[in-house]
Amino acid sequence: MKVCRLCERSGDFGNSHIIPEWVFVPFRDGTKPPQLVTDRPGVFPKRSPIGVYDQHLLCKSCERHFSEWDGYGKIALLDKWKEAEPRYVDSKIVAHRLPNVDIRKLRMFFISILWRASVSNRVFFQRISLGPFEAQAKARILSRQPGPLDEFSIVLAKWNKSWVEVFSDPYMTKIDGLNFSVIPMSNYMSYIKVDNRTIPSSLAPFVIGAEADIYILSRDFAQSKDRKVLENAARRFSK
Repeated sequence: MKVCRLCERSGDFGNSHIIPEWVFVPFRDGTKPPQLVTDRPGVFPKRSPIGVYDQHLLCKSCERHFSEWDGYGKIALLDKWKEAEPRYVDSKIVAHRLPNVDIRKLRMFFISILWRASVSNRVFFQRISLGPFEAQAKARILSRQPGPLDEFSIVLAKWNKSWVEVFSDPYMTKIDGLNFSVIPMSNYMSYIKVDNRTIPSSLAPFVIGAEADIYILSRDFAQSKDRKVLENAARRFSK
């Protein structure tokens, strides 16, 4: 018998999206569905026409628990992007300022995705494991409050060019010795601290909630290691 990972009861299950379907819209070119890729050996790309979901994760009642945050993620990251103001250093765009953002809803959006990815059994999320922080994230979801800024601190970056054919799997990494989860979404990269230690000072100004507006780092896709990973994965898929 299936048991909902949020309410811990059995119920009527459906397709619970972990990464919302709207995230995949920029990846669709009208001729073929987006591809899920990874650089893990022996794991081949898969088509994903309607996003990444899990049929064994949430009952339909709890699935509705996430709809407000998933919907606000689209408002903040896609619909409001036209309001973003570039910030320059030596004539180079280093970040964008995005005003008038509901900090609580946006933080809950990322924390809820992080928790869903950690508790899911989908192979695509195999590299996300919160360990003792899993219960902490669940408590935040049930309370509908994201907690202090130093808990699950979130930093956003955006590629200066969209990658419109493939979508890479989330993973864990270290930044200045601290543990972070990295969740790609459209041409955004979200870095979420999964660590009790204080976030590095170099990233502190970019933590969502550190200012009334949010600042999204600009990353050069052409010069990143991610480009080679994604290109190699896509090449394997096309053979």
